[in-house]
Amino acid sequence: MATIMNPHAYLRQIYRGRLDSASLSLMAFYARVYKLLKGGDYLEFGGGPTIYSIISAAANVSRIHLTDYDRRSLHLTRSWVNGVPGAFDWSAYTRSALRAETGIRSISGKLVEARHGLIREKIKRISRCDAFAKDPLLQQGWGKYDVIATNFCLEGITADAKEWRRLNNILTGLLAPSGLFVTTAICNARGWLIGRKRYPAVRITTADLIKVYHDLGIDVNDVAEVPLQNRPLYDGIGMISGVKVIP
Repeated sequence: MATIMNPHAYLRQIYRGRLDSASLSLMAFYARVYKLLKGGDYLEFGGGPTIYSIISAAANVSRIHLTDYDRRSLHLTRSWVNGVPGAFDWSAYTRSALRAETGIRSISGKLVEARHGLIREKIKRISRCDAFAKDPLLQQGWGKYDVIATNFCLEGITADAKEWRRLNNILTGLLAPSGLFVTTAICNARGWLIGRKRYPAVRITTADLIKVYHDLGIDVNDVAEVPLQNRPLYDGIGMISGVKVIP
């Protein structure tokens, strides 16, 4: 069964305000793993109401397909893409991404808006997905993707390790040979909280991420982890990327 959260509360709790050390590490990770891409189709699976994870990718892919199970999350994403007044402001994340990409500390508003325009141009489809469905893209897919990213998604919709591996097997099956797979996940989790509501999570480590994706045919070539303090149900995040080995 899919996990449905309140996307407004999620944005307020996780993404509003100054970026913390974990968010800065994430943006540096994305800048690093996407910098050598030369076009191709990109799938963001289960992206929620966010666009932070595609900021660096947008500069180096041809088309972006954003997905999530929750229609409210998709509505918020569309609001940002369409420039609706009051849509969530991702400028702080974009500045962080551009700093990581360029090494330049002072990023102007013009550079931020230029990247936002590029992101909007590259997003060609926003649609629902369902990780538990036989066809997780619900007949909206573009065939095999050159890049697939899933960020804080699959490990946060089940507490069953076997089910988590099964969902990853299905998702990596959508990746073209030699395609890039990118994932970030909460580690050593007993769940996660939005407000007072608790959601399930499978208890995994960065080492588990490496092993599972290696077993699924991903040659992992970039690994990072960030320990976190004062998080009630998990103690860090793991980040990996790798290339699908040609059979």
